[in-house]
Amino acid sequence: MKNIFFSFGLIGLLLSGCNNSISDHPTLEVSQDEPLAFQQQVLIEAFTSPSCGACPLAHSIIDHLEDSLSTVIHISHKLRGPMTHDYGWYATDQNDRTLFTPLAHVQRLGEDDGMGPVYYRMERFEEMIQGALFSEWTDVGIALETQMQGDEAIVNVTVQSTDAFEESAVELTVVLVQNKIIGEGGGYDQRNYGHSDQRHPYYRQGEWIEGFEHKNVIRHVFTDFAGDVLENEGRWNVSKVYSTDLGELGGSAQDYTVIAFVSRAEERFSRLLNVQFVQLGASKAPIGKY
Repeated sequence: MKNIFFSFGLIGLLLSGCNNSISDHPTLEVSQDEPLAFQQQVLIEAFTSPSCGACPLAHSIIDHLEDSLSTVIHISHKLRGPMTHDYGWYATDQNDRTLFTPLAHVQRLGEDDGMGPVYYRMERFEEMIQGALFSEWTDVGIALETQMQGDEAIVNVTVQSTDAFEESAVELTVVLVQNKIIGEGGGYDQRNYGHSDQRHPYYRQGEWIEGFEHKNVIRHVFTDFAGDVLENEGRWNVSKVYSTDLGELGGSAQDYTVIAFVSRAEERFSRLLNVQFVQLGASKAPIGKY
């Protein structure tokens, strides 16, 4: 067994006069051997608020997980203040459960009660990622190809599958997050319960932390909030192209990450089949096991 990186070209992205569409999709070059599986990537959806004094500890835990596990990424649903995005409220509405911050969805794992995914407390984040609930490999792979043309951010997403994948339709969601936001005053300063706790990672940094680094904050959703439905027959190799004006958001490409994830169609907020993420302006292909 060995890991082989799929490679794909930047076809069509350098075409002049591009107006929110690309006629040619990237070509993913696959070896003659059929892939048995794609590496599983994991998404944490953290529900936080600047007024939540326990949230800095959850922030530190997620930082540790992302630093130690290259397959893990998170998005921050900010439920109060100027960093709030309507997609965060949509995500909370999909659950018939009381939401207190900080909680998170991990890969949108659910229960057999038809109630949608489960929220997990911060002390369970690592357990849910590293535990038996996650297989190392999946039948779905996602390739991301991104390009800046002036202020326009263009994202090309290709969904692939193994021959074992039996779904005829999936839902693709593509989100743009700002890697770091630091603001001043209300809505940006972060409440901190750990100011007087020597064991806390934010010890003596203030009961309200000024200049707090809010990470992976949702700034734009390219698809419908529920995801765009992709349909296919046979082995999957389906592409979609999206774009947005980055000038309206501010910053440069290096300040943003594109996160794409796939779930089963017609299942409300169902478990994610796979995730992919890349800094805006770069490209990334899935890792396959042969």
